[in-house]
Formats: sequence, structure tokens, C-alpha cells
Amino acid sequence: MKRLLGVLVASLVAACSQAPAPAVADKLSPCSPVVGLDDPDLPADARTTIREAQEDFCAVLANREPIHAKRIEPPATTKKRGSTYYVGQGYRLEMYRDEFEAGGAFFGYYGPVLHFDSSANIAGPGQLSQVRVVRLPLVH
Repeated sequence: MKRLLGVLVASLVAACSQAPAPAVADKLSPCSPVVGLDDPDLPADARTTIREAQEDFCAVLANREPIHAKRIEPPATTKKRGSTYYVGQGYRLEMYRDEFEAGGAFFGYYGPVLHFDSSANIAGPGQLSQVRVVRLPLVH
């Protein structure tokens, strides 16, 4: 019995001393939920597009200019005030900054919306967003 108990304890100690496998969350950017960029089967062009889009997304979320995408004029059909538009290789980025009133209170909204361009016939929006709404203080 002592021998069995010794083997069990030794096994548990050995198992606990091994470094844990990295969790998926360890590979997430603090501001973008893009994972899998280290996949060896991912084409280099796709990896570059996703990496640059993520870096630009994070930059505008931190209230900085995008690193890779270039600023463009707003589309002629847009009615959004306070929006800034950028285009990168394989993606478009919009930064929203505006305010609105609801029920007598004033709010501001801001944040990026990232649209991926796709030549594939894939259904879905192909976009990420982190637009936030905050209550604005009353000005007396």
C-alpha cells in the first residue's frame, strides 16, 4: 500500500511540475479577438492582412492613427457624422465618434469597425467592432 501511495504521489508531483499548455486566451490581443496567426497552413498574404488589420484596429481603439491603413474620404452616400474612414490591404476601417440624446440624457459613442474584403463566396458580415457608448456629463 505504501508503495502504491508513493507512486501516486510521485505521479502527481511530476504532473503538477510540468508547465501548463498555453491557453487560447494567451494568444489574444488585448483589443482584438484574432487568433491563429501562427498557424503554418495560413497563407502569408492572409497572415499579413489580419496582422495589419489587427494592429490598425488596436491603434484607433487607443485613439491613435492607424499604422498601415490610409485615410480616405467618406463615401458619398454616408450620413454618419464624426466618422473617419481608412483603407488597408484587404480591409476597411471606420472610426466612429459622435453623440446623441436619448430620454433627456446625452451619450457619446466611439470605436472602430473593421470590415474585411473577401473574394470568397462566404456568407456573413466579415467584420469586427468595438463601438462603445458612454454617458456624457451635463454642461452647466
